[in-house]
Amino acid sequence: MLGILSGLFFARLGKHKNTTKKFQLADGLLLGFMILNVIYYFLSVYAFGSDAYLSFSSLKNYVFYGLLYFITYLTINSREQLDRLLKFYFSGAVLILGFVLFGILNGEGLWTQFTPLSTEGVRILAFPHGLYLSLVFMPMLLFAIFRKKNWLIIFSLAFAVGILGTMMRHLWVALALATALIYAFLKREQKISARNILLKAIFPLIGAGILFFYLALMLPQSKLSNTFSGVSQALSQRSISIANAGDDESFIWRTIVWRSAWEKYRQNLILGIGTGQVVSVENGKYHDFIEIRNMHNSFLTILVQFGILGIGLFLAFILVHVKMLFREADFRHNFYKLTFFSILVIYSVAFMFQPYLETNLLAMFFWINLGLIRSICEEEKI
Repeated sequence: MLGILSGLFFARLGKHKNTTKKFQLADGLLLGFMILNVIYYFLSVYAFGSDAYLSFSSLKNYVFYGLLYFITYLTINSREQLDRLLKFYFSGAVLILGFVLFGILNGEGLWTQFTPLSTEGVRILAFPHGLYLSLVFMPMLLFAIFRKKNWLIIFSLAFAVGILGTMMRHLWVALALATALIYAFLKREQKISARNILLKAIFPLIGAGILFFYLALMLPQSKLSNTFSGVSQALSQRSISIANAGDDESFIWRTIVWRSAWEKYRQNLILGIGTGQVVSVENGKYHDFIEIRNMHNSFLTILVQFGILGIGLFLAFILVHVKMLFREADFRHNFYKLTFFSILVIYSVAFMFQPYLETNLLAMFFWINLGLIRSICEEEKI
C-alpha cells in the first residue's frame, strides 16, 4: 500500500500527472480524522497510560487501512478498471460458496467455532464470509435487473443461503434495509423487472428447500440431517430474538458494555477517553474487562475514544459521499452508484453491532467502497 501511494505521488510530480484528481472536502475530513488518530496515539500511550499495542492497533485500523480510500480513488480512472475490480470481487465471492457447501455437508462451517452462537444451533458459514457475500448480493441483483441477466439469480440464491447460514442477524437486517432503499430508488420499469426476478426465484428456492428437507428425513443419522436440524432451530430462535432483543444473551452483553463505556466516556464528552482503553463490566457473577475497540459498535467506539470531534469528522466524511451520490441526476438509473450506495448502507447498519472498522479483513472494503464512490462521481470517464 505504501509502495502504491509513493508511486502515485511521484507519478503526479512527473509527466504522468493527472490533473483531474483534485483535493476535495472529503480528503480534508479523512486527513483530519487520521491526524487526530496520530495525536491520540501518542496522548493515549504517554499521557493516559493506555496499552501501547492496543493503541497502535487502533491507529493501524483507522489510518493505515484508511489509505485504501486514496489508493482506490487515485487508481480507478476508467470504466474498464472498475469493471475488472468488480469481476475480481465477484470471482472471490463465488469461491466462498465452497465454504457454504462444506458447512452444509460437514454439519458446521469452517472457523465458526471462533464466533459461537448465543442461541442453540450451528453456523454453516463464518460471519466474515457472510459479510463478503452480503456486499456482493445487492450488486448481483442490480446487475440482473439492469442487464436482464436472470440466470444470475442462481448466484444470488446461493449467496442468500450462506448469509442466512452465518446466523448473523445484523446482516439480515442490513440487507433487508439496503434492499428496501434500493427498490424505492428504482424506476418503474426496473421495479417491474425486480418483481419478475423475485417470482422466478421463488420456485427454485422452494424446490431446493423441499429437496434438502427430503434428504434430511431419508438420512436421519447423517450430518446433513443434523445440519438441517441445527440450522432450522437456530434460524427460528434468532429470527424471533430480533423482535425480543431484551431476552437475548448477546444483546444483553452489548447493552452492559455500551452502558459501562458511556459512564466512562461522559467524563470527557468533547475529547473522549483515548485509544487502547478497557472498560470494567459487571453483571451478577459475570466480571470482565472489555477492550473499548471490541465493544461491538464501531460508531460508539469512535465516539468514546475520540469524542464528538472524532465522530463528527468520521460521519461528515461518510455524508459527503452520500451527498456526492444524490446530487447526480442519474443516480436512480446508474448501476454503479446504486451498488456502492447499497454497500454503504450495509456497512452503516453492520457498524452498530460488530467491530467491523476494528477488524483488519472486514474494514478494508468499507474504505475501498468510499473510494469507488468518489471515483464514479468525479471521474468523467467512468
